Amino acid sequence: MVNAPMTEGLYGQIELNPPHWVLQERQLVNWGSYGGYHTFDPSTMFDGTVTLLTGQSESGKSTLVDAQVSLLYPTGAAFNKASNAGRSDRSDYSYLRGQRGIRNDNGHDEPVFLRGMTDDGEPYAVWGAIVDRYEDTTGGGTLSIAKFMTLPAGGRSEDVDKFFLVSRDPIDPRLMDDYRDDVFSVPLFKRVYRTATVYRQANLFHEDVWSRFGLTESACRLLHRMQASDAPSQLDDIFRKGVLDEPSALNRGRALIGDYTQFSENFTAIERNLHRVDLLERMADKHIRYIDEHKRMETLRAVDPGREGGAETRDAWLGARVHECIARVAPTYERGIAENQTKVASAQRDVDRLDAELETIREQKNGHGGDRLQRLQEQLRDAERERERMAARIERLVPQFTKAGRMVPGRRWWSGTHTMSVARRSTRWRTRCRSGAVRCAARRKTCRRTSSANAGRAHASPRRWRTRAR
Repeated sequence: MVNAPMTEGLYGQIELNPPHWVLQERQLVNWGSYGGYHTFDPSTMFDGTVTLLTGQSESGKSTLVDAQVSLLYPTGAAFNKASNAGRSDRSDYSYLRGQRGIRNDNGHDEPVFLRGMTDDGEPYAVWGAIVDRYEDTTGGGTLSIAKFMTLPAGGRSEDVDKFFLVSRDPIDPRLMDDYRDDVFSVPLFKRVYRTATVYRQANLFHEDVWSRFGLTESACRLLHRMQASDAPSQLDDIFRKGVLDEPSALNRGRALIGDYTQFSENFTAIERNLHRVDLLERMADKHIRYIDEHKRMETLRAVDPGREGGAETRDAWLGARVHECIARVAPTYERGIAENQTKVASAQRDVDRLDAELETIREQKNGHGGDRLQRLQEQLRDAERERERMAARIERLVPQFTKAGRMVPGRRWWSGTHTMSVARRSTRWRTRCRSGAVRCAARRKTCRRTSSANAGRAHASPRRWRTRAR
C-alpha cells in the first residue's frame, strides 16, 4: 500500500497547459453507418465542458472514433475493440461499404453491406471521406486534414484507393460528389482544392500532420493503444502497474519536476540576462555616438568667434583649408597650363606658316600677272577716255549727217567692243586675286584667334584660382 505522503503530491492540484490544437468539426461521407454526408461538432469551450458520446450498441459511437484512427493514427493501427465481442474485423473497406453485420449463408459467413450493391445484386462504385478541421488556440488559424477513399464497382479490400489532403483552408468533401462518376486523381483534387497539399502515401501525410501538431509516431501509437482498449479496466491496470506499484516512478517524477523547475529558473535568468545585455549593448552604441559628437563639438568650439582667439583660429583654419584645396587642385591646373602652352606654340607655328604662305601667294600674284593687270587697267582707262572723245566727235557730226539724209557709218563699233574685251580680261584677273587674298586672310584670322585663346589660358596662375576659392 502506498503511504499518504507519497500520494499527496501525486493527487494534488495539477495545472495542465492549455490545449493547442482543438477539433472543431468532423465531416463524414459514407463511413460505416453514416451514409451520405454527416458532421460532428464537439465542444471547444475551455471552461471544463466536455463532449460525451452516448448511445445504444451499434449506434455509431465506435464508428465515429474509428474515423480518427483511420485518419490520424499510423498505418496498420487496429480499430476500436469495444464492440464485436472484443475482436476488430473493421477496416477502411468495411467502413466504406458500411458493413452492418454477418449472416450465415449455407454454412458460410457472409458480410452484409449498406453500399456497393444494388437490391438487384448489381455492384456500383463507392466513395467516402473523413475530414477533420482543427483550430490553433494560440492564434495560428485552422488546419484541415482529409482522407478520401474510392472503391470501383465490384472491388475488393485491396482495391480501395486513398488520397490524403492537408490545407489551411476549409475542405468541403461534398464538392467531390460532382465527380463521383470520374476516376479520382491528384490533379482532380488539386483542381477542386487549390490550396491543399495532396498525398498518395499515408506515411508522408502523417509526417506532415504530426509535425504541425507537435506529435510523434510513438505518441500517436500510445494514444491509440489507450483509445483502442477493449475495457476500462485495462487503463486502470496500466496506471496501477506503471505508476502506483512503482515507487521509483514517483521519485523520478519528483526529480523530473525539480529539474523542470530548475531549468525554468535557468531559462528565466538567461532571458533576464539577455535583456540586460541588450540594454548594455544599446547603451554602448549610444555612448560611442556621444563620444563622436563630443569630439566634433570640441573641434568646432576651437573656432567659436565668441571665445578669445577664436577668430584668429577660424581664419587660420580657413586659410589652411583654402591652401589645402589649392594644393589639391593646383597639379590639375598646372597640367592644363602646360597643355595650353603647347597648344599656343603649335598655333603660333601655324600662324607663321600661314604668313609665309600668304607672302608666297603675294609674290606669285605679282610674278604671274600682277603688273600686267595694272597695265591693263591703265589701258582700260585710256580706252575709256578715247571712247568718250570719239563719242563726243560723233555726236557733233550726227546733225550734219542727218541734214544730208545719211547715217553715221560704223556707229555700233565705237560702242566699245575693244574696250569691253579689255574690261573682261581685267575683271577676271581682279576676281582671282581678290579670292586668293580673302582665303589667306581668313586662315590667318583663325590662327590668330586660336593663338589668342590659348595664350589667355597659358597666363592663368594658381593666384587666380586662390582668389576664386576665397
